[in-house]
Amino acid sequence: MANVLFVTADEPGSGKTAICLGLMYSLEKMVGKVAYYKPIVRGYHDLDPDVELLRSLYGEADRPPIVRMEEVREALAAGEREALLDRIEAHYSRLAREQEVVVVEGTDLAEAFSVTDVSTVSDINIHLTERLGARVLLVLDGGPDKSPEDIITDAKMSYKYLCNQQHCDLLGVIINKVDREKYDDVNTRVRRELRKAGMEVFGVVPRVPLLGKPRMDEVAEALGAKVLYGEEYLSNIAMHTIVAAMWVRNMLTYVDEETLIITPGDRDDILLAAACIFLSRRFPRLAGLVLTGGLYPHENVWRLIEGIPGIHLPILSVEEDTYTTVSQINEIRPAIRVDDEKKLSLVRELVDRYIDEKRLYQTLQIRKTRRLTAQDFLNRVVERAASDRKHIVFPEGDEPRTLRAVEKISARGIAEVTLLGEEERIYERARELGVKLDGIGVIDPARADLDEFAEKFYELRKHKGLTLEQARDYVMDPIYYGTMMVYTGQADGLVSGAAHSTAHTIRPALQIIKPKPGISVVSSVFFMCLLDRVVLFGDCAIVPDPTAEQLADIALTSAETALSFGIEPYVAMLSYATGSSAEGGSVEKVRRATEIVKERNPDLPVEGPIQFDAAYDQEVARIKLPESQIAGKTTVFIFPDLDSGNIAYKAVQRSAGAIAIGPILQGLRKPVNDLSRGCSVEDIFYVTAITVVQAQEG
Repeated sequence: MANVLFVTADEPGSGKTAICLGLMYSLEKMVGKVAYYKPIVRGYHDLDPDVELLRSLYGEADRPPIVRMEEVREALAAGEREALLDRIEAHYSRLAREQEVVVVEGTDLAEAFSVTDVSTVSDINIHLTERLGARVLLVLDGGPDKSPEDIITDAKMSYKYLCNQQHCDLLGVIINKVDREKYDDVNTRVRRELRKAGMEVFGVVPRVPLLGKPRMDEVAEALGAKVLYGEEYLSNIAMHTIVAAMWVRNMLTYVDEETLIITPGDRDDILLAAACIFLSRRFPRLAGLVLTGGLYPHENVWRLIEGIPGIHLPILSVEEDTYTTVSQINEIRPAIRVDDEKKLSLVRELVDRYIDEKRLYQTLQIRKTRRLTAQDFLNRVVERAASDRKHIVFPEGDEPRTLRAVEKISARGIAEVTLLGEEERIYERARELGVKLDGIGVIDPARADLDEFAEKFYELRKHKGLTLEQARDYVMDPIYYGTMMVYTGQADGLVSGAAHSTAHTIRPALQIIKPKPGISVVSSVFFMCLLDRVVLFGDCAIVPDPTAEQLADIALTSAETALSFGIEPYVAMLSYATGSSAEGGSVEKVRRATEIVKERNPDLPVEGPIQFDAAYDQEVARIKLPESQIAGKTTVFIFPDLDSGNIAYKAVQRSAGAIAIGPILQGLRKPVNDLSRGCSVEDIFYVTAITVVQAQEG
């Protein structure tokens, strides 16, 4: 039987759905099967945006029908409450049949009081919890209009109703949307007062303005607007709204980041100013324009706007006057949508940071049953990177995939980012792609002061006959310049290779950063994210034909890499033979490398020579090496040479649909990582997160 968490709130607008979303994300990391169910919805539409969001994110195959509040009113008025509850329970039972946990989003307590028969309607939540065997989590609105005393009063009233009158099984409360200036008071005094009143507080979540701001597609929908331009940019979020009824020179004073400008449609000057704002690097980006009054810009002005490349700005037109339009926009209740990467990321971060998930799930008696999947591993790496951001430099600053990736990296708070390259070219390419470079540094090595880097590089390489003038030429190259940034501590790591060869990326690192003490060879691993596990393949990118000593180094550093990312290292030294089943030069090299690994780290579980099937599959392992401690459960696969390693990772990646993250360089004093020239935006994102974690490890 599923463990049921019933989430309700004291009043509308409390952020209950965002809390459900965050809990679903958290629970998905804990248990194998978790589902979301919202039995009663507002409105008259066939689709509820909250339900569709959660279903899209968590892929529920069984989509139970929704019941509208109007249907609830009609059923109660006709004395058919039990039939209504039977219907909802049947929907729930089909959904919950194979689930470990179900998060049920109930109606708001205050929302139910909006109809005539207060007692009966407000009891719907209670009867549902009884029918479903659920425990209740109450979300309290701690918004800007609520004082700490208001929050305490609301909580006690809800507790009296839920527990004293209805004998509900109240698990505890989460206080949501608390203003920063009163956060400490709520988190201490209010928490203490509620505990005295018998309410466990599982979290106090601050108010974040972004979550309450509409996207431009929501603005267009609410206004019934016609999209004149930029339909593909309707995902822009309107963080601020201004009415442009003054001269342009005065309006510019009020332009802030992601501003929505509302102005009569015949204000050609405002439209032209908006185009200039977008092209200028001295002003923040706009979210969009709404042209009111059914008026349109002059055709010459419009032709001019349409001819400017790269204006990623939705322009809407409405028939209503400006005052009515502003009023309608103020009535929008923004919803989080499945492609709202910023909002989704923020919700996850808020739950991770401000809700005591461990205590909540212990109280619910939910135990971790989920095995580590590829996505779990990647999510964990991203969370770890975001917990202690490091400065990562990208020498391929105008490369399109890199630009798209760094926008996402910056938005998710994974790293502080610096792009290298021709400044004008980088900003021009970003405008063409619709990429926002807010908070991202840009350095053009050709225009930078090269004296410090040139002198340091000269000192490092003068024994090779390098002159100071040659050193200046070298460090003007973005990859050498970026490597010098890492070497001098001006950056913590470097990611490159989307447009350059592996040699171009690695050579400066070997010349400047150099291997760690005791490491004879710099090597690489790929994190191979399979359906049910994450393993490491090494070396697949750097060392063509390692000696036995180098192969041992690769195994030892790969084991360290695995351990630093929370993967228990069980090392397989791969060969075409298992144990003593064959002889030959390659087998002997692997056998000798295995002996060296055991000598240098006697506690490390390692086996070699061993074939891949025996290392990977437990059934084969029982036949070929029944006494082995690693056979069948290997997490680190060491290939005998670059041919076999490179072929294997690409074969698994392409034929088995595995995600291959890498190559991740290991053995350097500071992290530098190479990308495949066929990499995706996601590859760059995750390699950067791994680079940040490497920098955290020091």
